[in-house]
Amino acid sequence: MKYYLAIILLSVFPSCSKRFEELPVESTVFVGILRAGEPIANLEFFYLDENTGEQKSIETNALRIDGGGTTHLLVQDNNDFYFNVDSILLTTNTEYTLTGKFQNGDIQATCKTPPAIAPEPFLSADTVTINTDLSDSPVILLSWTALDPADYSYILRLDNLEENPTEIPLTGESGNFYVQFSGPQEAPGIALYETDFKYYGLHRLTVYAIEKSFEEVFFFDSSDGRGLLKNGPDNVDGAKGYFTGVSSFSIDLLLE
Repeated sequence: MKYYLAIILLSVFPSCSKRFEELPVESTVFVGILRAGEPIANLEFFYLDENTGEQKSIETNALRIDGGGTTHLLVQDNNDFYFNVDSILLTTNTEYTLTGKFQNGDIQATCKTPPAIAPEPFLSADTVTINTDLSDSPVILLSWTALDPADYSYILRLDNLEENPTEIPLTGESGNFYVQFSGPQEAPGIALYETDFKYYGLHRLTVYAIEKSFEEVFFFDSSDGRGLLKNGPDNVDGAKGYFTGVSSFSIDLLLE
């Protein structure tokens, strides 16, 4: 069966395999996340057959997203993901409405991308000399735009950009970033230590703002994706699934 994409991305958020055999026969499913600062991509709209577990394409040329004074007409790529043909970038703090017609009915959903976030008031350093004997002090302090904590939380992602990274010979644990920040981040700031990194070289740290009511979309037990569709947020009329947005910023960090 086809694998359905939970995030971003995504290139932005890790994909997780899903099985939907317990949903009704010929369920209509839409899942999509809009990323401010990027064109529309990786939206999914499909039929799900309970008996076989197969996802089947929906034929429609009437799927569109309106917002920010612009209409985005969506088309399918060869993998049945939807994207906007105009490649216009989405904007922060903007309401977008999805509408569509297909053989079995109509769908509609609305979401709003979070406000813009950026590093502020400071980034302590973007180049760090690693002390392999470790210390009790953080090597990087970062804070960013504080959004209303009742409405938003944050996702953090760290990528090593080196083609052949060299491991840091720390005397203790390393690579702790992926454990420390494996869930939603509530505070608009972090402290990073040597032990949060595993490799020398250039890294890219990305911070995403997400709606708190959609945290389950980004953080859930990937061993049973059926629970996300059956019990997670559902704001799509005429189909099961979700339609939400994120805003983000990235900074590059060099570890020497």
